[in-house]
Amino acid sequence: MDKDIEDLAERQREALAEGRAAEKAGQPVIYIHGRPYADPAGESFAPGEGALRPAKLATRDDGDERLRDIESGNASMMMKLVESTAENMAFIRENLSQLAARDRGAVEAAYGRILAEAAADHQHSAASRKRELDMDL
Repeated sequence: MDKDIEDLAERQREALAEGRAAEKAGQPVIYIHGRPYADPAGESFAPGEGALRPAKLATRDDGDERLRDIESGNASMMMKLVESTAENMAFIRENLSQLAARDRGAVEAAYGRILAEAAADHQHSAASRKRELDMDL
């Protein structure tokens, strides 16, 4: 793993640990993708106000620099993973023909399966976004 990604992952683990500790202590937390993060602004749901916690989504307008850093870091890490995946795929395409014939078939099949799954996931995601846009109209 790249050093920047490792550093980001470590900062996120630390922030998540702080959020879990704050949650146990009954302090305010914000949930991002179901994970608790400390809420220094105190804008979140207080424990005991009801059985279910209302969703509190972190947005760029929350004014909390740390949450913006987490969001930005997530996007940065994902972009690096996408770029790395593209480089790996290019390497596989360029070098697949160099494999021994007896090994090439299995590798080609696995590579094709992964590409097909990724394409199906992308189409499903794009269709879901289109349905959401249609519902907004």
